[in-house]
Amino acid sequence: MIQNAETKSDAHTVLSLDVVWTSEFATHRWIGKLPERQFPLGKMLKPVVETAKYRGGLYAVPASSDGGMLYHRTDLLKKAGVGEPPVTWAEPKAACAKVRKPPEAEGMSCYAGQFQKYEGLTVNSSEAVNSAGGTF
Repeated sequence: MIQNAETKSDAHTVLSLDVVWTSEFATHRWIGKLPERQFPLGKMLKPVVETAKYRGGLYAVPASSDGGMLYHRTDLLKKAGVGEPPVTWAEPKAACAKVRKPPEAEGMSCYAGQFQKYEGLTVNSSEAVNSAGGTF
């Protein structure tokens, strides 16, 4: 896409970019500013829309959002006697201790994430810090 943009090729008229590329493509004028009124931005999550903007202009339109989710196993929570699914960071920690007590839970962990040295680690860290009231 960059090579096509640098040579002013007309091979692509619509690009699918990750949010990290919006500012670079806009800075180099490889993508053009879009008319905000033509898109239902008010029906989208504001932080997601902000990732499509650069220096006050709209240069992309969100097609999806990769919102973080914290899933729970209702079967294990029920078996451990945990009534409601956890909602605070203290609650999953307490529930984990109960879930891991039965012999069949040996070696089980209660939290999984993308902890390799790539974007997943940054995302999981950010989700944990922000959900606990902190900020980066």
